[in-house]
Amino acid sequence: MSIDNGVYIIKYKNSYKVCEAQSIENLWWWNTDNKDTTKWEKRDEMNPEQVEKYFGKTEPYNSKEEALNRAMELYKETLEMFGMCEYGIQDLGEV
Repeated sequence: MSIDNGVYIIKYKNSYKVCEAQSIENLWWWNTDNKDTTKWEKRDEMNPEQVEKYFGKTEPYNSKEEALNRAMELYKETLEMFGMCEYGIQDLGEV
């Protein structure tokens, strides 16, 4: 059984953010026609709109160490809630 979830860390210009999410691959999909939401293409760079959907309301952290500590907390909460965290903790790099 696949739960397709993980805990993800992303670096912004001046901070780090952390989230637990499913279908994180959506970060790399771009709408190619604003009028038709069914037209998407995958790109190498992250889509800022998708990044905002996943990380926008999460708390910013000043250091990677703080972000990793929060990621460990989320990882433990995810295990308690779902019984698994398929992709563990992943560093997505910088936006």
